[in-house]
Amino acid sequence: MDIQAWLGELGLSQYVDVFYRNDIDDTVLTDLGEADLKELGLVSLGHRKKLLTAIKKLRLSQTAESPLNVDGENRQVTVLFADIAGFVALSGKLGTEPTYDLLNQYFQIVDDIIARYGGRVDKHIGDNVMGVFGVLLAHKDDPERAVRAAVEIREAVARLGERVNCPLHIHIGVANGQVVASHMGSHIHDEYTVIGPAVNLAARLEGLSGLDEILVSDSVKKAVGDLVLADHLDQVKIKGIDHLLTIWRVQRIAASQAEPQLSQFVGRQRELQALTDALKSCINQGDGRVVYVRGEAGIGKTRLLQEFRQITEQQGVICHSAAILDFG
Repeated sequence: MDIQAWLGELGLSQYVDVFYRNDIDDTVLTDLGEADLKELGLVSLGHRKKLLTAIKKLRLSQTAESPLNVDGENRQVTVLFADIAGFVALSGKLGTEPTYDLLNQYFQIVDDIIARYGGRVDKHIGDNVMGVFGVLLAHKDDPERAVRAAVEIREAVARLGERVNCPLHIHIGVANGQVVASHMGSHIHDEYTVIGPAVNLAARLEGLSGLDEILVSDSVKKAVGDLVLADHLDQVKIKGIDHLLTIWRVQRIAASQAEPQLSQFVGRQRELQALTDALKSCINQGDGRVVYVRGEAGIGKTRLLQEFRQITEQQGVICHSAAILDFG
């Protein structure tokens, strides 16, 4: 399928470069949803609706023309489950129409937060939202994104309760691991989803959590490290899992992370020289300077800046640094 020609037929040629930069081809096109289009940067609601309608037509035509593809793909993902505490009793108290309005506001809030942190809303089941981080667009910090999203969801749902004059509480569970991602279902109905132990564990943690609690698996806590302040819950029995597990109750995102121990500085001499030249210029001219360091993950940006910061301290110069993240 020619993506450029397809977008041209829809009158949306301005998004050709966006699709190519994000490797959107005919193998993943029909998997795109509202959250994915927002992540791609499509601000216009009208353009998103037009694309979603066209994608739905493509999906239906593919279903009619070919047998369902059940071949799965192994992916390392982080799964988040969130639901409203006591929703059944709450809906009975509110009535049908107020409950409908509340759910729509709740889904809008939670879905937007998941999308903003780079996740994909997998499904809604009642008041339950399942979000997956790393299934279509993977990031090296997907566990961090999921936990940040969880903390923000907890705060946003509490504010929603204040706005509608109805106290709202939430349960959240987060786990990560390998899953199988594929289309599942029949020729009548199918959806792109993930299955695996990480999904089951995240759902179990959500069910185990108390009011406004965020429970995360031990592997998620290890991945986020000191970024997250959490209480250690040892030897917890999870339904469906034979052995006892270590899990964590998230309190909040840390105000700052502890500096990691410095490893030996190897390479990047040219880049370090460029930074020290800028430092000399600042000292000679008495002016400050902003330096933007950009590069692929894992190439040594953080270690380079640590080395440079030591040099600035030796020179008696104040140096501030900040990481610019694509989720804020």
